[in-house]
Amino acid sequence: MSSALIYKPDSQDTVPNRFVVDAMLGKMAKWLRVLGADTLYTRLKSAEEIRRFMASGRIVITKNRKWEKIEGIVCLEANRLDEQFAELAQKIRTKFPEEFWFSRCVTCNEILVGVDKHSIKGKVPEYVWNSMDEFSMCPSCLKIFWEGSHVGRMVEKACRLSKMFKNKEEVET
Repeated sequence: MSSALIYKPDSQDTVPNRFVVDAMLGKMAKWLRVLGADTLYTRLKSAEEIRRFMASGRIVITKNRKWEKIEGIVCLEANRLDEQFAELAQKIRTKFPEEFWFSRCVTCNEILVGVDKHSIKGKVPEYVWNSMDEFSMCPSCLKIFWEGSHVGRMVEKACRLSKMFKNKEEVET
């Protein structure tokens, strides 16, 4: 398998990355969404479907060796998330700008929208409603998000994962 870079965004590229992640890579799909990438999560069914995704500008990522002969597909070998991101960083050149982090629903991929605190009373735990002022909601699944105690750990992990791509760019320039 070639280690050549598959995707190289323009230096002017301000649109977040667009991926399709195969069903066997659920954690990767979630963390690409955390990093702000438009990430479809699906079971890849045919070579024709994969080519349509790629023709629409999406990077297709899988672990399924069945698809590895399709030109342009990113076929990973690693099992652990950090190793998968490191492997992805070897195959594509991209960025995950911090301004896009935590902008998408990790469940359904929609862009989150800010909501008025009073509009969600009774929809979040009372202690959360009393202690937080800013909330976001997914317009599709209606899941509500806020900056809970876990966000610090998520930011650390997002930094670690996105840094794998920054280091590659710094070495190559």
